[in-house]
Amino acid sequence: MPDADLQWTKSTASIGNGACVEFATHDGEVLVRNSRCPEIVISCTPQEMAAFFEGVRRHEFDDLLAP
Repeated sequence: MPDADLQWTKSTASIGNGACVEFATHDGEVLVRNSRCPEIVISCTPQEMAAFFEGVRRHEFDDLLAP
């Protein structure tokens, strides 16, 4: 799948230094990449992404952001 065929989206809260997490969809999957390494793409089902986002809303991953 050529990257030109995908429409990547990033958060408006991205810090603008080229290090952004971006999302796209393709063939019913949600794709995730880091803009610093765009050749590495993780594919998840919509259900997996929904579970992840629910965990974010519940602050289940906050310890990963601690200095």
